[in-house]
Amino acid sequence: MARDWKEQKLAMERIERLFQLAEDVFGSRPERAHRDVEVARKIAMRYNMRIPPRLRARFCGKCYKYLKPNVNCKVSVRSGLVVVRCLECGSINKMAFRRVAAAGRRPARQAIL
Repeated sequence: MARDWKEQKLAMERIERLFQLAEDVFGSRPERAHRDVEVARKIAMRYNMRIPPRLRARFCGKCYKYLKPNVNCKVSVRSGLVVVRCLECGSINKMAFRRVAAAGRRPARQAIL
């Protein structure tokens, strides 16, 4: 069944809001943050939508826990890759740099995180 564009827009707003709540509450209640990520994933699956890459980089692809650098994940940069290691389950996620062009300068590299 095809979804109305208004429903998909509302679903995307909910997903973004849940990730914002997860970021705000992670310091005091990490289990709540993990639950917010699970709910956001379920909304995306229900409406057959992709979670944007900037948000997808914020949770583990194996255990689906919210990732906060230097708290429950380690981030390192190696030869054009950002390597994120989840300390909850031990999985490793590798993401390529994105090139961002600055005015009048050579393109700078910027990570998704």
